[in-house]
Amino acid sequence: PIPCVPWQSQTSGQYQRRVHGGKTGVVYSVVDSRGRVVRTCDFTISVVDKDPPVIGCRKNIVTETDKNKENTVVNWDVPNAFDAVDGEVDVVQKSGLAPGSSFDVGNWRIRYTAKDSKGNEAKCNFYVRVRDNEPPTVHGCPKDYTIKVFEENGWAAHPKWAPPTGWDNVDKENVKVEQVAGLNAGEAFTLNPDTNETVVKMLYHISDKSGNSATCQFHVTLVKSEIEKKGVDFNEDLATEQPQAPDIPEPAGGAAKRADHFNKKRRGMESSKVQKMREKRDERRRKAKEKRRGGHRSKKHEERINRLKNKDKNDSPRQSLFESNKSWRWMIFKVFLIIAALAAVGALLFLYLSGELFQKKGKRLPTARASSKPGWFTSPKKKKYRLRGRSSETAKAHRG
Repeated sequence: PIPCVPWQSQTSGQYQRRVHGGKTGVVYSVVDSRGRVVRTCDFTISVVDKDPPVIGCRKNIVTETDKNKENTVVNWDVPNAFDAVDGEVDVVQKSGLAPGSSFDVGNWRIRYTAKDSKGNEAKCNFYVRVRDNEPPTVHGCPKDYTIKVFEENGWAAHPKWAPPTGWDNVDKENVKVEQVAGLNAGEAFTLNPDTNETVVKMLYHISDKSGNSATCQFHVTLVKSEIEKKGVDFNEDLATEQPQAPDIPEPAGGAAKRADHFNKKRRGMESSKVQKMREKRDERRRKAKEKRRGGHRSKKHEERINRLKNKDKNDSPRQSLFESNKSWRWMIFKVFLIIAALAAVGALLFLYLSGELFQKKGKRLPTARASSKPGWFTSPKKKKYRLRGRSSETAKAHRG
């Protein structure tokens, strides 16, 4: 008989050949000297493809918005995928914008997948991050101005100006204007009588939502009028630098409004997706931390542990035994234990003083017998006296 065994490697004494995916039949035959087949042995080798294709996924893309624009065009090469059995396989984009699209400010996920003929799938995820690094443009920043002040007016002036504004490529007119130095418009700018000239610096910061900031700075110089004692108090508006604030056109028709609405909605959807991804990442980190710690703790368990820790911190070490526990049942039980212990000590002390507990007892003589009368009991003292009387009578009998 021919031993027909499963396919083994050459290291175990059998033949080794490379077999492609799928099923391959193997037949062994025994031929005699005349060339006739005497016996045959056949078996099947099945090779199953469970490995997914290898996809060349690129790294994240980080870029900036174009000059004076709220978006930018981003291009990249579509990744390639190769499978050990099928060779090169097709790559399909599942989510995100296509290469060459305009991307607004934010994080955008791009996802590709590749499948072989057996259904094994490989995934590729990367992000396109568009940042706004362009500071806002300042409009209406006042110019430097010199004002002559008079003694009649208390060496003071009251200049006025409109606060500067800003325009951002992404946030448009929604920028933050903040005065960080100087006096407010219309306040009294006063010159010290001992000085002939002073300079007051005004400083404004104009910031967008991305943290980019621009500066508006101007100076108001007060000069003392030494010849003229009287003069007009200056309270006019200061001239501004270029560029002036542009006229913002109104959206034309309902199409522009609908487009703006859908743009805002799309941004909100993308931001919510990013938030969900962050939450999933935090959840994975939390579970990994619990696994390393050796157990799972619920939120209520964590809150209870934190409360106990805070309670231990707040408790004073000089707190009494009764104040440290708020349970009235436990307090009553402790009082009962203290009273029972005191009562036991008092009872032992009383018995000791009365002599009943530690009284010395004499030896029983052979002639001393307890009475057999029911209900009759002889106390130790009486029994002692009886024994003494009998012993004296016995001694007299022997003498006579």
